[in-house]
Amino acid sequence: MKMKKILQMIALSLTIGALSALSSAVFLTSLNWVRSLQTLNQWSYFFLPLGGVLTLALYQMSNESARGNNLILDRIYHKGAILPWLMAPLVFLGTLITHLLGGSAGRESTAVQMSAGLTDQLQRWIKLDAGQRQSLLTAGIGAGFATAIGTPLAGVIFSVEVLRAKGFQFIGFPQSVIACFSGYYILDFLNFEHYHYPSFELDHQLFWFLPLIIAAFCFGLLALLFCTLTQKIKKLLDTHFSIYWHPIIAGVILILIYSLIPSSQQAQGLGLSTIKASFSSDMPWWQSVEKLLLTSITIAGGFKGGEFTPLVYIGSTAGSFLSTLLPLPKALLCSAGFAAVFAAASRTPLACAIMCAEIFGAELFPYALFTCFLSYLFCLKHGLYQQR
Repeated sequence: MKMKKILQMIALSLTIGALSALSSAVFLTSLNWVRSLQTLNQWSYFFLPLGGVLTLALYQMSNESARGNNLILDRIYHKGAILPWLMAPLVFLGTLITHLLGGSAGRESTAVQMSAGLTDQLQRWIKLDAGQRQSLLTAGIGAGFATAIGTPLAGVIFSVEVLRAKGFQFIGFPQSVIACFSGYYILDFLNFEHYHYPSFELDHQLFWFLPLIIAAFCFGLLALLFCTLTQKIKKLLDTHFSIYWHPIIAGVILILIYSLIPSSQQAQGLGLSTIKASFSSDMPWWQSVEKLLLTSITIAGGFKGGEFTPLVYIGSTAGSFLSTLLPLPKALLCSAGFAAVFAAASRTPLACAIMCAEIFGAELFPYALFTCFLSYLFCLKHGLYQQR
């Protein structure tokens, strides 16, 4: 009986990996098409309020799906009903709308919600106990992260690290390993290519750890500012306006910023080209602050897409600017910032350090780990994900 249960969990974990891989492939391919369309029609941001209202209207079909990652965490911690089957298609459509109209948002959160939402539907056909469900939802979170970015080991660690309530928990670790790596290799088999970031070599110096403390403080401060500002804007909108006005107000503010400050339009969407450019060019200090403000308004206004890529943008451009002030290689500071701002905001420093190593090379791991943990400490107890 025990062997039967083990084989069942392996089969289900492989199924989750396949679901995550296929949903991420469809989503990322669709997003690339939408981004190309938005690039050809820069004026599309004038329709942001309309797009926000449309997204809100779609979510009226499943109000609880709007809680996104926090709903998934609630289901793992406190159990409850199966995640809405509409969660995956709604966040898929909502994210495409955001990027089509030039909102400043990410994509990885969408992949995580799609993966977890599809994973929980397995309960409709297969009877699972509470522990099995927790393990499989954990695997769904990790597989979504892994297939969206192309970092299977980071996906495994992210799935268990983000779930800790008190201390580090290993709920669903074996299932997450199977789901993350199977999903990654399925995409590889399908010749699906993730976005390639610059590669580089470093001439290691021990003294680099000292100025990295200053950089880590800056990255942690940016994460703290982002979390605080997003929460404050959301609270302000909740207090003074009906929910139907949230995307309209946020959309109008974004239109004003894009119109009055034309340079801010390069911060629309994912900003992958700017992230890549930060490794070779000196970015001004306001570049990261500008993206931070635009993303906080976008997310607080109810637009979908998540925070990962914007936080990577903020960290990379901040690292580029800091390289003009600190005696550290630009590539080191950009890659450290790439991982550390999200590490601090999501409170997943180990996963982000591993992600940095998987993307930029294993030699970055000691510096990324040092910077991510310090940034995480400097961000205090603020974070993106809050459970009830």
